[in-house]
Order: sequence, then C-alpha cells, then structure tokens
Amino acid sequence: MTIRQTIVVLFIGWTFGDCNSPNEFLSKKFFEYDEIDYYLSDSYMGSESQKLLNNWPTSEIDTLKYGVFLGGIPKNISDLSFIGKLSEIGFRKDTIDKKKFTEIDKFFVEKEVKEHLATSCIYIYRDILVFKKNSKVTGVAKICFSCMAHEIIGTNANTDNFGQDGDYEKLENLLKK
Repeated sequence: MTIRQTIVVLFIGWTFGDCNSPNEFLSKKFFEYDEIDYYLSDSYMGSESQKLLNNWPTSEIDTLKYGVFLGGIPKNISDLSFIGKLSEIGFRKDTIDKKKFTEIDKFFVEKEVKEHLATSCIYIYRDILVFKKNSKVTGVAKICFSCMAHEIIGTNANTDNFGQDGDYEKLENLLKK
C-alpha cells in the first residue's frame, strides 16, 4: 500500500468510526479540575421521598434540603454556600481518587449519542459531584441515578446528552466501587 492509500484508509476509518471517533478528539470537556468532592445521600429512598415532596419548606434548612434534593439549588456557579451545609441535610462527603479521572472525563464531555432516554419520575438528587481546580469550584453536577437525570452548572458546554447511551449506570458503578 502506498503512503497516499494509507492516508486515505486512515481518514476514511477515522471519519466513519473504524478508528477513534472524531468526536472523541473534538468533545468539549465540561470542567477543568484537579479534584472532585463526591457528596452522596441515602435519604429519601423509596416511600421516604414522599415526605420530602409533601412537606413544603418552612425553615431555612428545609428550604435548602428541598432545593438541593429536588432541584433549583445551586442556581449558578456563584451560588456555592450550600456545599458547606450538605452534611446538615444528610449528605456524606468522599473524595474521588485521581486514578478515576480519566474514566470520569469520558462522561463529562459534549458528545453525540445513539440512544436518547427520558424518564418521567420526580428527580431526587442524592449524588453531587463538586469539581475543583486549585481548590476553586469549577463545576457542580447533581445526579439522580434512579431517574437518569442531572443538573450541571459551571460549564458552557452542551450537557443535554450527559448520561445517555448507558452512561448513568457506568458512572454510578465507577463512583460507588
């Protein structure tokens, strides 16, 4: 095979997916980070979730709990005061091992998907990832693994396809091992 034929074969393979997908190289990362704090909660599982939905917040801590678990808090990347209060509302903190960052990067990028899934349940965000670069928060991802839903702030990337193609299950398995 000549050099020209080899280049054509490589280009065709790259373009049509026989080699690495071009999207793998052109994907926009959601966050730059060197640390990830992982907050998780076992609160409001199963029938307990009805308690959260039925009790309209009457205190500051109830309002925080309602907004974090059901959505709306944080509003933007400047709205980070909730992080220091997560333990008060039932979250425990873990730090993600840097060895997992390469795998995590595969989920937090813009990408095209083959299969779109949507659910019609009430999202309860029990998993929160706080991405940091030089100790400064660069992004927050709240995830409801049971409903396959997310709220992501701190990025200009398109997050619409996050979790599709089975990524919710893969990410959950990665975080919890």
